[in-house]
Amino acid sequence: MQPDGSASTNRTGAKAIWIAGFGHALFAATMIALGMMILVKGDFVVPWSGVPDSMPAHAALAYVCGALLLGSGVGLLSRPAAMAASRVLLGFSVLWMLAFRLPLLVRAPTSSAVWLACGDTAVMLGAAGVLVFGFGANRRGKRGRFPVRGECRTRRAGV
Repeated sequence: MQPDGSASTNRTGAKAIWIAGFGHALFAATMIALGMMILVKGDFVVPWSGVPDSMPAHAALAYVCGALLLGSGVGLLSRPAAMAASRVLLGFSVLWMLAFRLPLLVRAPTSSAVWLACGDTAVMLGAAGVLVFGFGANRRGKRGRFPVRGECRTRRAGV
């Protein structure tokens, strides 16, 4: 990888896989693995469980979600597709939280298992959000990062 974050080319001239950092690579690998597990099993796995068996097209939804996770995970490793893939994962995580986690939380607000499931989804949602923020900043030519203490006040003051 080049110092500017661009992918280097190999001997054949093809672009190598693009990785912005360890967390980016780990998240992409996790999404690929979860997608593959869902596609092989034909049902949801632990972080994305919670879909009622009585739901119409339960198996079809599992395969669609597995393909979405696998495709987005692979897309995160390609510089041109990384922003779109991270946005898809963010939207998917938000929809999952609203459709399958919040109803559980309303029904059983004191259950630790429900809070654990919500926490799993919130971590995935947060990771996708960080990637969207980072890739968006890189697209504008800036380094994506959160401001440190006091930095926001300095920017507002115009210093």
